[in-house]
Amino acid sequence: MNRAAAHGAAPAADPGGVTALPAVAGGGDRAAAALARAGALLTVLVPMALITLLACQSATSPEGSATGLGALLVEVLCSAAIAVAVAAPVGAGAALFTTRIAPRRARRPLGALLDVLAAVPAVAYALLAAEPLTGGADGPARTVVRGLVLAVIVTPTIASGAREVFARVPSALVEASLALGATRWEMIRQVVLPSCARALRSMTALALSRALAEALALTVLLGGVRPDQLRAIPARAASRSDAWRLTRLADDDILGRLVLAALIIVLIDLAAGLSARALVAGRPPVRPRRARPGRGIPAELAALDRALDASPTAVRLPRWTGAVLVPACLLVAALLEALSSDGGPLGALIGGAFACLLVHPLLVLAVEGPRSAVDAGCRDLCAAAFALAVLPLVVLLARAAAPAGGTTPAAPLLGAVVGTLVTITAAIAVSVPVGLACAVWAAEYAECRAARIVSSLTDAAVSAPSLVAGLLALALRIVLVGPGRAPAAAGAVLALCALMIPYVARGAVQMLGLVPAALRWEALALGADRWRVILRVVLPTASAGLVSSTVLAVSRAIGAASLVLVVAGPVERPSPSALADWIAGAAAAGTAPGPWTGVLCLVAVVVALDLVGRAVAARIGPKDAA
Repeated sequence: MNRAAAHGAAPAADPGGVTALPAVAGGGDRAAAALARAGALLTVLVPMALITLLACQSATSPEGSATGLGALLVEVLCSAAIAVAVAAPVGAGAALFTTRIAPRRARRPLGALLDVLAAVPAVAYALLAAEPLTGGADGPARTVVRGLVLAVIVTPTIASGAREVFARVPSALVEASLALGATRWEMIRQVVLPSCARALRSMTALALSRALAEALALTVLLGGVRPDQLRAIPARAASRSDAWRLTRLADDDILGRLVLAALIIVLIDLAAGLSARALVAGRPPVRPRRARPGRGIPAELAALDRALDASPTAVRLPRWTGAVLVPACLLVAALLEALSSDGGPLGALIGGAFACLLVHPLLVLAVEGPRSAVDAGCRDLCAAAFALAVLPLVVLLARAAAPAGGTTPAAPLLGAVVGTLVTITAAIAVSVPVGLACAVWAAEYAECRAARIVSSLTDAAVSAPSLVAGLLALALRIVLVGPGRAPAAAGAVLALCALMIPYVARGAVQMLGLVPAALRWEALALGADRWRVILRVVLPTASAGLVSSTVLAVSRAIGAASLVLVVAGPVERPSPSALADWIAGAAAAGTAPGPWTGVLCLVAVVVALDLVGRAVAARIGPKDAA
């Protein structure tokens, strides 16, 4: 009997899109399974520790903490819902434009823009939108403004993941659809979107968890919580048991309200994730579409109409129509704004974009027909979604690069950069192996029910705000070291790991599930051991998506200013040890050039880590990947 037969039955794909390899056999397979199981246990410990901390802190919170909790939860949930409702179509449209609509030569540089967008930490956008966030808007207007800011923050989560998912659609299906006469949009609607529907829902759920965390942190921080004041909590503790009464030691009802709201949101996210995954577990990943040859039109006439529209002799607009129409619409809009004397560049840009989105499909409808008009309109919408996705990045870089009339001290900034690099490198060295081991266990070893539970727990951990991870680090410091002050470097690394491990594991599970099962079959048929299949086939094939998941996790962790301020150390320290600390101090001082130099350094650090990860992925990944 050959070695492939000794491995057991062939791999089978479960309804969740995760491919389970055959039973473990051999010493190497058992060791790999043990390592993967250990990573899964460590990953599950993070949400369990966060839930335990929130439950203990809620039980010992001050009596006035529940006051206004309902209004806080409503505002957080509404802000997160608005953010996801805006970010989901914008992120998916941007990903479609960079993978299926843009010219082939432009897809790689446009995809690089999305990578840079994913590398921008949330603290940069929060500083950019500081004026509208802290303005006089109240009630529903304030919720809408915060929802739009959160949409800018969570759009890279959907765009980056959807780009990797869309790129995994087999090219044979795409080419077959186009060869049968389908337009570009019909190919996307009939082939790309149904094949990626489950992955898109998973990315949207991850974005919702991230939006809940950022919305809660933003609402509470704007409500009066000062993370730098929480540094004194360890000094107030009289014994190790005070680690479970941090909200009472802080003597702040707002912090207690944050803990109660975070506990409720984490439990809601956990219950919703388990319920949703249980409901869709038995459904097929792609539902067959019923043939609808034409609404009231015989099938022969519908096929003839499609053939005439796709005929080479049909009338077509020149290829340069869009390149001429866009600047023409912008010029007309700018002239109208200039004549009105009460507009500005932003109004001209918005008016020109709407005019182009309206005029181009109508022009195509008049010349080429309805099918081509729908195709042109949908492609224009995807291009507009890409422009909306990268617009905050352009505004941020322009604001950061604008001269501010001052000089930045080099020594404190250099120390902050070095401290950030040391802290984030240590966190990456711990988080990436643990999260990746958990993903391998969930995608390759675990049963369907266990994989769903782990994914739901990681979603719940992602929905916890960064301040909660900082409180976890403080509680563990008091329990392990005792009350008083202690070196904060290990606490900062621990807190960043609590943020990054669930994010890395959640994204890696999704990317490993996209690896075709045929590759596993072929490797096993050649006699490879199971652990070699995972190490040399599965992980290299998903390397690009794994890098994207890691970059998103690093971006969230490195921009968690409130978290770093909690665990950074004594208040009287003469120089900051992290860029987030430096940015917060510069923003509080209000002197030129302010925090924007630190923001540029923060973005540069994450982009550099992204480039290193991409280079490694290109070296170990499949050479024939597009």
